[in-house]
Amino acid sequence: MTLLINNAGIDTHTPLLEGDLDAVSLEMEKTFFGTLPTGRTPRPRPRAGR
Repeated sequence: MTLLINNAGIDTHTPLLEGDLDAVSLEMEKTFFGTLPTGRTPRPRPRAGR
């Protein structure tokens, strides 16, 4: 995979540095870690010379 576009996620409108840690964690869990398994899924690689 060359590129994964994440168009899903949530916005808790919580300031990253001063906000509630639970809200920031929820946002990171859904927005970043939600796409991580997709990026780790094995994909067939093109054969050499193509």
